[in-house]
Amino acid sequence: MVVSIIIPVHKTIPYFKDCVLSALSQSYKDIEVIIACNHTLTRKACEEFLAIKDTRLVFIETKKGRHHARNEALQIAKGDYIQFLDYDDYLYPEKISLHLKAFVTDNKHLAVGLCQWKKFTNHINEAYSFPFSYLFTEQPKHLLDVIELLGEKGGFVATIAWLFPKDLIKNIKWIDAPNDDAVFISDLIKKKPEVSLINSTLAGYRIHDFNTSTLTEKKELDLLLKGWQHISINLKTYASVKVYQYLYRAYVIILKQSKVFNYYKYFKVLMLVISYGFKSKQSFIKILKDIKRSLY
Repeated sequence: MVVSIIIPVHKTIPYFKDCVLSALSQSYKDIEVIIACNHTLTRKACEEFLAIKDTRLVFIETKKGRHHARNEALQIAKGDYIQFLDYDDYLYPEKISLHLKAFVTDNKHLAVGLCQWKKFTNHINEAYSFPFSYLFTEQPKHLLDVIELLGEKGGFVATIAWLFPKDLIKNIKWIDAPNDDAVFISDLIKKKPEVSLINSTLAGYRIHDFNTSTLTEKKELDLLLKGWQHISINLKTYASVKVYQYLYRAYVIILKQSKVFNYYKYFKVLMLVISYGFKSKQSFIKILKDIKRSLY
């Protein structure tokens, strides 16, 4: 089985090479690493910067946008499984191998793989305490179970923590949104896949000043709202108190983010917070406290 590791990149920066080397250093060797040069970065510049000779490296140039880079790379990927890896993140050497073994052990060949991950700033060995262990101790069986746990207890899943069978995702498109991973997962939920869990840290999510989760312009907040609207529509079919809690938590965070832009779209988001607050059985006092926190 071939595994395709897809890395969208729009600029050369020192930790990009560390990212690529972590992909090439997988103990499972039957891989291809697709470097999707995203509009502003040419294939030639990328190859010269990396200066890595490995026949498993595949370079392509794509339309502008991380979503286009991932989608176009997915179209040419030869792998049976797909690992999405951002250019600033890191894979532990056993990441792919342990996922594939877990699929066999669990007899879940069309399941999505999920492992623990860590945040780090400069070095992958920095101390870190994983805050979402409930995702593994609760033993969710299906992808929707993961969403309900996130709704009930809070948190998120880093993109690098997943491994996807290509047959499950080949018709799903990434969109242009700061929450593109959550949108992608909400599209995948409609196929009702099971989850294969690995209760070990196998990936690193690098924290720096240019993480895409940091909003800097109003248009990014608009894209974020568009993304959550997409998610809300996808999850409507599976409406439950925990699903509504998942949406409530998301909109409370957006309410706080709107303050950065002089309360841009604040009242629109406020109405969604109140609506999902009541749907998720939050008390009026709890909703009011969350709203007040967004003002300060």
